[in-house]
This record gives sequence, C-alpha cells and structure tokens, in this order.
Amino acid sequence: MIELLLLLTLLALILYFNDAALARDAARMRAREACDSLGVQFLDQSVAFAGISLKRNSLGQIKIVRRYRFEFSRDRAEREAGWVRTVGRQVETLAVHSETGWQYL
Repeated sequence: MIELLLLLTLLALILYFNDAALARDAARMRAREACDSLGVQFLDQSVAFAGISLKRNSLGQIKIVRRYRFEFSRDRAEREAGWVRTVGRQVETLAVHSETGWQYL
C-alpha cells in the first residue's frame, strides 16, 4: 500500500513539474513577443517565477495561477520590469512598466 502511495505521489510531482515547465515556456514566449512588438530588448531571454495561487475558472474548475517576472531595456542602459500571469498553461495577462505606470498588453 505504501508503494502505491509513493508511486502516486511521484506521478503527481512529475505532472506538476511538466505543467509548470509548459506554463513557464508560454510565459517566456509571450514576454519575448511583447518586447519585440514594443521594440525593446528582452533581457536574459528568460522569466523568473514570482508566485503561485489557485483560481476557479468560469466552469468552476480550479486552475493553477502562476506569476513570472521579466526584465527589458528600452535604451540598453537601464532595466525595466514586466510580468506575465498564466492560468494553467495559458497566458492570461502581461504587463510592462512605463513612465505612466503599468501598461497591460
């Protein structure tokens, strides 16, 4: 019985980390696309994990919400902040910081 419990726990961890990797890849691709469309440099070519929570979707299903941050540069001298929020494996929100505050894309 313990072996079955350990096997199920291991399977759940594998599925979670696979889902997290796919969500991170989607966030990184969307951040790169947003930087390209704004004509800014996407720094480090990566996103950093910034948080996790749970949320119910319109069908009442519980989904994992992850938040990632990234940095970009308008003038190649200063770093500016941006963030991406995914629900499941889909990007829900992306925002970049500008002179007037957060700009949602």
